[in-house]
Amino acid sequence: MLYFKRRLKSRKAPRELVFWTDIATPYRAAFYNCLQKYDLHFNVWYMLPAVRSRAWRLEQMNIGHKYHVHNSPHLYLGKLLLYFDIVGVVKASRLGADDQLVLALSWNDPTVLLICFLKKLRFIKTKISFWSEANYLTTGSRNDNLAKVMLRRFVYSAADGVQFSSGQMTKLTFRKWGVDDQRYVDLPNTIDEGAFFLTDGELRLRKENPKLVMVICARIIEEIKGIINFVDSLGSVRLRKIQLVIAGDGPDRERLEAYIKEHFLSNDVMLVGDVQPARLREILASANLFCLPSFTDASPLAVVEALRMELPLLISNRCGNHYEAVCEGVNGYTFNPEDRRSVTKAFDSLPLSASDLNEMGQQSRKIYERTFRLDKVSERIANHFRLR
Repeated sequence: MLYFKRRLKSRKAPRELVFWTDIATPYRAAFYNCLQKYDLHFNVWYMLPAVRSRAWRLEQMNIGHKYHVHNSPHLYLGKLLLYFDIVGVVKASRLGADDQLVLALSWNDPTVLLICFLKKLRFIKTKISFWSEANYLTTGSRNDNLAKVMLRRFVYSAADGVQFSSGQMTKLTFRKWGVDDQRYVDLPNTIDEGAFFLTDGELRLRKENPKLVMVICARIIEEIKGIINFVDSLGSVRLRKIQLVIAGDGPDRERLEAYIKEHFLSNDVMLVGDVQPARLREILASANLFCLPSFTDASPLAVVEALRMELPLLISNRCGNHYEAVCEGVNGYTFNPEDRRSVTKAFDSLPLSASDLNEMGQQSRKIYERTFRLDKVSERIANHFRLR
């Protein structure tokens, strides 16, 4: 009987469960709203309600979970935003050993470094986990040095919970980083499902497209998203087999426009600029194929959105979630963006007919339902905490 009581005690939910992150985003808010439905004494700490580099504002979102905003001091260092969330540090020090703190933050943020240092000194008693989208192929990860390696190992060694992993890429990355003593729980990026749906009428029109439409949803930043590299790798002959629509804006838009004009591709490549979620959904609904040719992309949401919209995928193997999102030859193909032959081989492998692409798109939706569906993911995470 005593053993049975101990087993029951070890399986109860944490006294308080906290996810600590920088700002609110629609896709994470949707996940937190789902998690709130479970009896987990759940709370989210936001460092700021918004930042100037991103369009999202907390007060404009559908927030259905308990949260606190700390209005943290912060500093822009070039493109890098550093947070100094003293309020959060104080609150974390007050959490008990029966509580759980999930750091949905960058491992090298000053606040995270301080938390890990205090954890090592045992001033932080709560169990700490990380939510990581680590990808060793991103530009930042490839620019490693000894100091960075040692500091990263120090941070992750402070965790006595689990690694909430975005998928296989995260696990591969941790092995390459030498942080190989982690316990993993899969927590892929999920989306705001209410913003992405496909009607029967839209699906019928997609099949009747007079010219196949391939859509790229990305910021036009060449060193990151590689759109010009992709277009140049395909060449005009292949591009004229499809209508390429690029939804997004960015500092390299003029450079891309100049390339299109110089190579007489104005009839084949269309730039629609930044679009609101409703318009983006319409664009995806009217497309036959989704593409993301990134040079560096930790775990892109656009890939998950395309799966839900029943689109075949043609994506770079630098996209961290390609392991989960693409079954080669079944719902799409991957390629190495730095290898022109890899790009053209992947494109040439596609069946360029609306009916065949539609069948591949149905497989994409099955992958979405199996791996990325919001209620399934949130239930799995809730069960992890309830049955720990």
